[in-house]
Amino acid sequence: MSTVLFLFATSIIAMPSASAHELNISAETNIANGQLDPSPIIESTDFTPGLDKFDFTVDMGRTNLEYDSVAYIDSTHVRFNFHGVAFEGTITISADASAFDPNAGHTSNSIEITVAAPLILQTIYFPNVLPMKVGDKDQVINVSSSSSLKVVVESNTPSVCTIDFFKIHAVAAGTCSVRATQAGNSLYAPATTVTRTGAVTANPALVVAEVKPVDFATKLGSALYDPDQANDTYAQVLVAGNNSDSENSHLVKLLIPPQAISTKAVFLVSALSSDEDSAAGYFVARITAVASDGTVIRRFKKVIEINIPAGATDSFPYWSFDEITWYRLQKLDSEVLPVNQHAGYFVEADGRIAIITDYLMYFGLRKAQTTMSIISPVTKMALGTTATLKSFGGSGTGELGYKSSTESICSITEAGVVTALGEGQCLITAVKKASEAYAESRSNRISISVTGVGTPIVATTSTLNTGFLTHSLTFMRLNDSLTLDVGLCSIYANKSADLFLGTKGKSGSWSWKKISTASLDEHGAGVFTITDKFSAGQMVRVLVNGVIQMESEV
Repeated sequence: MSTVLFLFATSIIAMPSASAHELNISAETNIANGQLDPSPIIESTDFTPGLDKFDFTVDMGRTNLEYDSVAYIDSTHVRFNFHGVAFEGTITISADASAFDPNAGHTSNSIEITVAAPLILQTIYFPNVLPMKVGDKDQVINVSSSSSLKVVVESNTPSVCTIDFFKIHAVAAGTCSVRATQAGNSLYAPATTVTRTGAVTANPALVVAEVKPVDFATKLGSALYDPDQANDTYAQVLVAGNNSDSENSHLVKLLIPPQAISTKAVFLVSALSSDEDSAAGYFVARITAVASDGTVIRRFKKVIEINIPAGATDSFPYWSFDEITWYRLQKLDSEVLPVNQHAGYFVEADGRIAIITDYLMYFGLRKAQTTMSIISPVTKMALGTTATLKSFGGSGTGELGYKSSTESICSITEAGVVTALGEGQCLITAVKKASEAYAESRSNRISISVTGVGTPIVATTSTLNTGFLTHSLTFMRLNDSLTLDVGLCSIYANKSADLFLGTKGKSGSWSWKKISTASLDEHGAGVFTITDKFSAGQMVRVLVNGVIQMESEV
C-alpha cells in the first residue's frame, strides 16, 4: 500500500547567529497570561545534541510554571517545556557551557521571557434599536465600551437593515438584528458581543423622488425607482472603497429600463469588500431591491445593467446567490443577455465592466486563487477501508472541504478521510471557499477504484502515488517543517511506520538511516518527528513491518 506524507510548517524565530566566542541566546517571544504548558524556543549557536535540562539555569520567578525539560531541535534551536498555567511574572534563562559543543567552552548571557499581566475585562454599552419604517431617516447608534476602545457595529440581517457610518438604515420589513463587538488589545480582553433587535415595518406611503447621484463616499448607496418615470438613464450610486477617501470610491451605475418591475422600489448597493481590497481593485458588493410594501424583489421582467469601474489586472467578474459559492461570470460579445442565461458581463470601450442580469445578486471583481490539486496515497481501495487525502494550493482563509460526486461508492470527511462504500470509481474534488479578495476555487478531480470485500490491495507500482510524496517533500523543504505527517490506508490501522533517509555515496551505493517512527491511527495516519536536515539528492523511504511502502527522491 502506498504512503502519503503531509507536511506542515513550524514557526521558528529567526535571529542573527552569534560567533563561537559570543554564545548569546535569544528568544523573541512572550508567554500569554493563562497559557497552559507553554513551550518557548531559544536560539543560539553550537547547541550539543546531548544537552538536558541541567545544562541551563532557569529561574521561573512568580509565573506558577514548572521547568520540566528541554528538547534539542537542531544546533541553533532548543525548545523548553514548562508545565502549568502561566501567571504574571518573568522567567530568566542562561545556558551553561555544557549546553554547547565542547569546542565552545563558554556560558551564555541571560535572557528574560515575560508573562504579561492578565487582560482587563471590558463591557459594551448598547441600547435597544428603536422601531423604524422603510424610508425613515437613518437611526444614529449610541454605543461605547468601558475601555473607551472603538466598538464595531454590524448587521446580522442585511436584508432588513444595514449599517452605514454608525447609523441603522431600514431596508425592508422584518426584524432588524445588530451586533456590537470590541476585539480588545494588549491591555483589554475582548468584550462579550452584544446583540440588539428592533422591528422594521413597511411604508406604503414611500415617495419615489428623482434619482440623483449620491454626493458623498459611503459603504452604502441607494437609488429610488418609479416604473412610471423610469427611462434609459443611469441611476448613479457612489459606493466607497474607503469610507474616508472618496477618491478610492467606486461609482456604481444602475441602468433600469422602463417596466423592468411594476412597482416602486428602492435599490440598495452595499460594499462588502474591505477598504483595502476595494482600493486595490477587488471590489465586491451586494445589490438588493425592496418594493414600497417591504417585499424583496429578485427577478425582473427585463434585464438591468450594473456598471462598475475596471478592477485590478488579475481580477475577474464573479457573482453569487448566497455570498458563499461564487461563479465566474461569462463574458458577452455585446450587452445582450443570451436566452436562458441569468448573468454575464461586457467590457465597455472605456474599460468599465457592465454586468447584464435579470436577477439581483452579489457581484464583484475577485482574484483567482492559486491552482489547487488533490492527491491520494492510493489508486485502489477495498470496501470498508479508509485513506487520507491531501490538497495543495489555494489562497486566502476560506474554508477547505472535500466533495464526493459518487456518494454511493465513497464518502469523505472535512479532514479528507475517504471511506470505500461500494464497488466502482470514487470521484473526489477539493473546494476552498471564497474569502477576502479571492473567489472560490476547485481542485482537479481524482478517481480511486473500489473493489469488493476480500479482494486484497497490495502495494505495487500501479497502486502507489509518488506525486503525493513529491508534493509533500517539496512543501517540507520550502517551509523548514519539523514534523512530517504520513497517511496510509486503514489496513495499516494502529501499526507503526518507520521513516528512513538515504544518502548516495561516492561509489554510487546508498546508505540508509532510520530517522523516525510514527504510530498510525485507525485510518493509518500518523506523525513523524524530524530532526535531520534533508538535502537535495537524498531519498526517503516509509516502511511498515519492514516492507517498503513508498520511496522518493528529496
